Formats: sequence, C-alpha cells, structure tokens
Amino acid sequence: MSITASSRSPCRSFCTRDRLRVTTTTRNCSSRSASPPPPKDWEEMFADAKILKEKGYVPFAQWGNFKQIELGQWNQQFSVGPFFAAALMDKTDYDKDGQVDTLETLRATKAGLFNAAEHDYAQEMYRQLKRMYTELLPAGWQNTDFSQPWNDGKVAMREEGLWALQAENGNKQRKFNYGVIPAPPITKSTSPDVADVQYTEKGPYQPDPDLSLNILKPIVKDNPDLKEAAVAFLKYLTVPENISMMVLEQGASLGAVKGSEIPPLLDDWMNNAFPIMPKASWPNAFTDEQGIALNKAFEMWVKGETDDAKFFAKSNEIQQKSADDYIKKNEHRYDRLVNGGRRGGRRSACPPAYRPGLPAGVDWSAA
Repeated sequence: MSITASSRSPCRSFCTRDRLRVTTTTRNCSSRSASPPPPKDWEEMFADAKILKEKGYVPFAQWGNFKQIELGQWNQQFSVGPFFAAALMDKTDYDKDGQVDTLETLRATKAGLFNAAEHDYAQEMYRQLKRMYTELLPAGWQNTDFSQPWNDGKVAMREEGLWALQAENGNKQRKFNYGVIPAPPITKSTSPDVADVQYTEKGPYQPDPDLSLNILKPIVKDNPDLKEAAVAFLKYLTVPENISMMVLEQGASLGAVKGSEIPPLLDDWMNNAFPIMPKASWPNAFTDEQGIALNKAFEMWVKGETDDAKFFAKSNEIQQKSADDYIKKNEHRYDRLVNGGRRGGRRSACPPAYRPGLPAGVDWSAA
C-alpha cells in the first residue's frame, strides 16, 4: 500500500507507499527554504498532520474508493497491526518457524490472546486504528473528492495506489513536486506494546518465498498439447528479461520474478528505507458474516455510539464466534488444530515451481 502527500512549493511534498497505497506529507513548512523530511513513524505522521492542519492544509486524503469506517485498511495492514501482532509471537508462533500463519492465528484467538476485553495491548491496538478516523481524516472525507484540492496544493498527505503514479506524473494541473515513501510504522514512541521496527537499507524487504506453487487447470493437465504450451508460457514468464519488458512498458509495476528491472518511475519510492514487515498480523474476523458485524461495531465505537468497554467485549465476542464458525466449516482439514496439536508436513505435498530452463514433464500428482 502507499500513501501520497503534497504541499505548495517551496515546501517539498512526499508520497508514502507501504505495499498497497501511497501518501505524501510535509513537515515544518514554516521554513520556506527547507525541504522537510517525511515522517518516519506513525507518531510523526500524526504530529505532522496536526501542524499542517493548523497551517490550513487538508492533513490527509484517503484513497477514493475508501468510503466507510472499517477495520482492515492500510493503517491496520501495514502501520499498526503487524507490529502489535509481532510483540506476541513468542506466544502465537506455536511451531517456532518465525511466522504466524492462519491456523496459528486461529489457535491464538481461541486462547484469548487477541481479546480486547482482557488485554490492555489489544485495546491500545484498536485505539490506534481509531485515531486515523478521529485525528487524521478531515470532516466529510467520505463524501469529498480531493482531486482538485490535491492539484491546488492544499492536501498534505494522500493515500493512493502505485498504479496511479504514471497518471500523476502526467498531471498538468498539479503545480508542485511530490515524493513517495512507505507508510509509517508504529513504534515504541507511540506504545510500549509493539515490537521493535527494523528497516531495510533501501527498497522494500524481499525475503525468499516460503512456498512456490504452479497450478494447472484440469483442462490443461488432461491435454498433452495444451499442457506443453502452458508449461512453455510459464517458463517464458519466469525469465527476468521477459517480465522486465512488461513492467517497463506499464511503468509503475514491480515484476514478480527476482532480477526483473524496476521502472524508473519507482526510483523515488525504491530509494526509501522500508520497515521490515513482521510475519504476523492482527486478526479481525475469520468469516465474511462476522467481519461485517465487527466492522459495524468498530464504526459505532469510532462515532461515539458505544463506549470502550462495550466495544472491546463485542469485538472479542465476534472474533470468537467467527473462529468457531471457521473451525466448524474446516474441521475436516484442521482437526489437529482444534485438538491443540501441531500440524506437520505442510510443504511436503507442494509441486516444484518452474524456473527458467526447468524441463517439462513435472509430476503433477502431488498438486
């Protein structure tokens, strides 16, 4: 996600990008000769927003398709949720492999580790998500088109997708420069209940894949000629030079193959130090039905229609109900989880991934 921010010249504007959206922001615009640095963490972003609002800017404009108060937005996915969740990994990473997957998150939920009715750290996580709606977004944000205020240099920070960069660079109505930065992570300067944040030297953190799969539709698997063509095309798509041609033509995409070129349009973004995202996330609900209920409860709380104690109790009630529903629906697959046991061999049934030059004739019986 990424976030984009702007300001009138001579104050420099910045866009922040996490993994999905873009935001730009300015700091200390009282100095007309300075190019202020972008916020490095969650707390700096709110401090900047306060200053910018006092100076007459719209402190933050959300992505245009984001129109309601809800959980699961960029603030939870990239700035807040992972770092609260990472602080619990000594308890939630049951198999001690350095990551918390869905089943471990489910088990931790049933163990009450995310229960906001009982744990102060869970309450604080929700309070930080609430801040975006009460302190960052302007009044009327749900029904406001910020395109013209952005072009006029009146919007300090803006959430947007990287896909918008090509059009934004050709936007002749915009009269200022802007930049792109990662969405700021929450740190211990905001709460002692989060994990320490580590950063890359430059560019997003790109670990090796934990699992690689190639999936063939039955129509391909059962047709030798079609299978041969599909394998050849898949091999073509795994060659960095071929992917590079595609992403360079598109202009604002990253190739999924290691070694593919990075479009020049993304240089500004790629030159940032990025927070290394923990391999853990804070859960909401495990089913769509309960997800709707949790979002409604969160919205009522943000609007002041219910108090803290009632929301925290309700959030746990919904999480537990959704976990039970999820387990019941999938108990034939997760019976060992339901019984509190560890699962094994999760990678043993994975077919090999195609790489450049990999010969055809892969055994798909394990797929």
